[in-house]
Amino acid sequence: MNIYDFILNLLKIIWNVFAIIGIGTTIFLLTNIIKAFFTYKDLVRIEKSYSQALKFIREDLGEISYVLNKLPEEIIVERAYKGERTISSRLFTLLKKGRGKLLGKQYMDIIIFSDLSYPEQIAYMIQKVFESIFPYEKVLKAEFRDSIITYYAYKFAVKSKQLITREVIDILERRFQSTKHADLIIKLDSKHLEEKITLNPPPEVRPILDRVIIPILDLKRHEMEKEKDIATIESAKNEMEKILTAIGNGKIALLFIGKKEPSTYLDYVKQKLIWYNGLLVCVRGKYVIIYEKYIRNKLTDIFKETFGIEPETKQFKGKLTVKESEKIYYKYELLISLNN
Repeated sequence: MNIYDFILNLLKIIWNVFAIIGIGTTIFLLTNIIKAFFTYKDLVRIEKSYSQALKFIREDLGEISYVLNKLPEEIIVERAYKGERTISSRLFTLLKKGRGKLLGKQYMDIIIFSDLSYPEQIAYMIQKVFESIFPYEKVLKAEFRDSIITYYAYKFAVKSKQLITREVIDILERRFQSTKHADLIIKLDSKHLEEKITLNPPPEVRPILDRVIIPILDLKRHEMEKEKDIATIESAKNEMEKILTAIGNGKIALLFIGKKEPSTYLDYVKQKLIWYNGLLVCVRGKYVIIYEKYIRNKLTDIFKETFGIEPETKQFKGKLTVKESEKIYYKYELLISLNN
């Protein structure tokens, strides 16, 4: 069959459809089919932008972090049209969800709005992904949570700039810079702060936002998960903001417990604690036992000798997922002097 015969047969089929259901109905159906096709194409493009960016950061940049491991492997995007009650691509969405479950993949649903430009849709999508992994409503005030979410969305776009357009990056940068705690979040993610407050710098200097602050927020979230008393929740938010602000302003020292002899860590504290108002001990896995058995009580004694008072202590502890299903026990203990 040549192309002319094919077109002729196609026209006959369309004509027969017209005869059965009418031209108006046929045009309506064709219009909706075309609309659904182009919507599906746009949504797949957005989904691929996220997947490719995540893959680029993990593989091409070789960047592995606590937060990156929390991100879903894939997203499923739906579009809401202004003035319409329905959401696009329900059939396609169900098929993609079914495929995801069969393959055992981690995914999340995102609904975007049709009246946004394409760059705005990409920026909105990235921000929604980070909202989903930072459910800190009972741990942080709205402005503080918004600053963290927007910062990570902006950072994600910058890291994957070969795949995310400059326009998207600019949108997210403007959003982040307009948040209340932008300056503090930048401090918490700076290598300068890590070098300034860490008593025993690790071989590789890495900002503390990802490897200390976010795990602490996750542990606190687990602790507050079932809390319903508004006063308790608001008190926890205020306390967390004070702690993070003190860390960001360089008033609390960090001590990472690992392979060294307990006496080495105690010496670090004896020499430098006087420069700070408190100490945050960071330990995980098998080293938690060593800390509790050989270091913890002696740190309290050093604190009393340094400041002349018993420290107020706060603990954040529990198991966190670090990679796929692998869980590790984390413990962060804050010793602080309220008089300083």
